[in-house]
Amino acid sequence: MSIKKILLVNDDGIFHDTFKKTVLEYIRLGYDVTVCAPLNPQSAKSHAIEIRNEIAFKKVDIFGNIDAYAIDSTPADCVRFAKYYLNWEGDLVVSGINNGLNLGDDILYSGTVAASAEAGIRGYKTIALSSEHNEPENGLVYIKRVMDFIEENDLLSKWNAWSFNIPKNPKGFKLAHQGNVNFSTYFEETKPGYFLQLGRPHHELDLDQESDVYLYEHGYVTYSAISQDRTCNEKIKK
Repeated sequence: MSIKKILLVNDDGIFHDTFKKTVLEYIRLGYDVTVCAPLNPQSAKSHAIEIRNEIAFKKVDIFGNIDAYAIDSTPADCVRFAKYYLNWEGDLVVSGINNGLNLGDDILYSGTVAASAEAGIRGYKTIALSSEHNEPENGLVYIKRVMDFIEENDLLSKWNAWSFNIPKNPKGFKLAHQGNVNFSTYFEETKPGYFLQLGRPHHELDLDQESDVYLYEHGYVTYSAISQDRTCNEKIKK
């Protein structure tokens, strides 16, 4: 398929610098861009949607002459707003570039990946893009190559939702399954009764040579087909 018209969403918030650069890069590449992104940061909100309270939205003029909407809710709700309020139709929903990786277990928590999963559920073709925390240039300089790779390999006819993680100076692309980030989690008390949940990943502990964690650590852009199906009955079939 030829991709021309895209919807851009994210979980870092519509005003995040990496997201603004992502939007401007897609515009520079000649795509017809619409933006629906969270008003505030929504990292690690996973696939939450708001069904109890009102959702505020406003049209913003921060990307030039394109339609852009700030939604005071989650990344998944941004996709739902585009689908059910704007009646957006196009070729591809792009979530990201996320300011941080979405490998292994983090796929479960990621608002970036959840936005793509929601887009897939709603019948869109979609990709999630992620790069190293506070190193947005890794992903930004590789957007055109990712888009070319998708079209050259006809990925969107094989599956409708894909997640990419982009390292610095990648060796190439590798299809990968979900690995294990091996996060060392701990809680630090900041004042009586209040805690920060902290930790760091240990990617080196994942020795599965076909996992996204392992392949990313060895310098490859990982791409994985993602699904909203959380069942695994095949594991118990004889």
